Amino acid sequence: ANNFQAMTQLVIPEGDHFVDDPKQKQYVVLQAQFPDRLLEKVVLVSFQSGYIFIQTDKTIYTPASTVYYRVFSMSPGLEPLTREIFEDKEVAKNKEIAVSVEIMTPENITIFREIVNPDKGVKSGQFSLPEIVSFGTWHVVTRFQSTPQKTFSSDFEVKEYVLPSFEVSLTPAKAFFYVDDKDLTVDITARYLYGKEVTGTGYVVFGVITTENEKKSFPASLQRVEIKEGKGVACLKKEHITQTFNNINDLVKQSIFISVSVLTEGGGEMVEAEKRGI
Repeated sequence: ANNFQAMTQLVIPEGDHFVDDPKQKQYVVLQAQFPDRLLEKVVLVSFQSGYIFIQTDKTIYTPASTVYYRVFSMSPGLEPLTREIFEDKEVAKNKEIAVSVEIMTPENITIFREIVNPDKGVKSGQFSLPEIVSFGTWHVVTRFQSTPQKTFSSDFEVKEYVLPSFEVSLTPAKAFFYVDDKDLTVDITARYLYGKEVTGTGYVVFGVITTENEKKSFPASLQRVEIKEGKGVACLKKEHITQTFNNINDLVKQSIFISVSVLTEGGGEMVEAEKRGI
């Protein structure tokens, strides 16, 4: 009735059966034993449990600064990777979705490692750079614990601190943002150290610092502000907040921050500034 065919499901066990080298192709042998013969088929193994995207708060850091990073773990179908997405709950119960995060120097030396379990596919973390540090391109390398053979990475630069030729100050119109307020304006002032006003462009984003001391930005608040004769104004609207947090009352007693990067008109210099505690 079934034309001498049958379908079955096999689970390749985890463990020490495979090496961790991501460049080495690895295989399993599928065997079917019949009364009069043994059939075999060699199958290439894919270690693609999903995808990991890494985001850092900046692309350039200086010694002794803090690198804030965020890990997004996704299924092969680009869904947030959680145990709930697995149809087989027994597999889901034992499925390892933990992610290994490593910080590597330009010499490819790992100086920081942690294991995280992304909540709903997202996990934030931080790493403090030492005062004496190698300059160059550093790497954030991640991998699923269940498939260490496949890595995902993102780079950032560490450069020697150079005193900027201008400074940026941020002055909120008021010290608090009330849940009934429609907006909040912040004055941006940019002035060279010798007194002349800066002309250029400011790139602004607002966000909130949670009770767990995590920074969460309001993506809708991202804006480009003209800096003319050293002055510019950024505006946070209530809808910028509610597009990320539906119930603004959940943010009561948490603080708002504003982060600004000012680029001079000629594009030769950029200075970053941040104001917290609003």
